[in-house]
Amino acid sequence: MSPRPRVTTRRARDADGRSFYRLADETRATVLVECAKCDWRAAFDRDELVAAHGADRPMPDLLEHLVRPGCARIGSSWDRCGVYYVEPIEADTPR
Repeated sequence: MSPRPRVTTRRARDADGRSFYRLADETRATVLVECAKCDWRAAFDRDELVAAHGADRPMPDLLEHLVRPGCARIGSSWDRCGVYYVEPIEADTPR
C-alpha cells in the first residue's frame, strides 16, 4: 500500500501574491478596533496610521500596535489581548 498524498491548503492570495491586507488596502477613513476581553474600544484616523506606520504595513501586524495603552495582556502567551478590527476589510470590497 502506498502512502496517501499530502493535501495542502493555501490561503487565498491577491495579485501580488500576498495573503494579507495592508493598511493601503483599507478604504475607510476611520479604523475601528475593540477588545473582546475588556470594554476598550478606539477609532484611529487611517491617514494618521499611514503616516505613523506606512501604507505597506500588514493589517495583522498593525493590530498589535493598536491595543489599549498599558494592556497587561500584551506579550502574554497564555492570556492574549482580544483586540480585533470592528469592520474588517471584506474580500469582495473594491479596492
